[in-house]
Amino acid sequence: MMLTGSVRARTPLSVCATLLMLPFTAAATGVPAGTVIESTATVSYEYAGIAASVAANDVSFIVAERLDVVVTRQGTAVPVEAGDAGRALLFRVTNTGNGEEAFSLVLDSALPGDDFDPVPAATPLYFDTDGSGDLNAADVAYQPGVNDPVLAPDAGVDILVVNDIPGNAVNASVGRSQLLATALTGSG
Repeated sequence: MMLTGSVRARTPLSVCATLLMLPFTAAATGVPAGTVIESTATVSYEYAGIAASVAANDVSFIVAERLDVVVTRQGTAVPVEAGDAGRALLFRVTNTGNGEEAFSLVLDSALPGDDFDPVPAATPLYFDTDGSGDLNAADVAYQPGVNDPVLAPDAGVDILVVNDIPGNAVNASVGRSQLLATALTGSG
């Protein structure tokens, strides 16, 4: 049996991503949110052999925040046995927007198209605090609304998705889990 992962990120445009296990680098682009951009238009001309120029009024605007997040599955499928407890998949949540943002995280292990549904553990999400890629005592449990990850543009955090495997899962079957990340500022 194998436990695999998929990804989904909720953004203002309801963009969803499905993991294809290809290398991917996420990066925020553009000008940081809150940056003031000032502009003045100038027209240069020549009239009757005399060069002149005229400037328009100064105009400025503030760059709005663009909310965007990418969730990627790290590594390969995890081999499991029927009745296993605390099996972890590693995901990376990356802020690809242009401003610092907090994200809520949700696990979905009841996905269509797999052979069995992994059962979310009593505490299903952990920050991979020690960077080991697997669940151990050094990892910190995610608590929605208490320690939602706050990420600068281009910053990311590794999250462990922890499931128990049903006792009736059969050999060579596949169960899938999905990690959802939503910007706390808004989505839709």
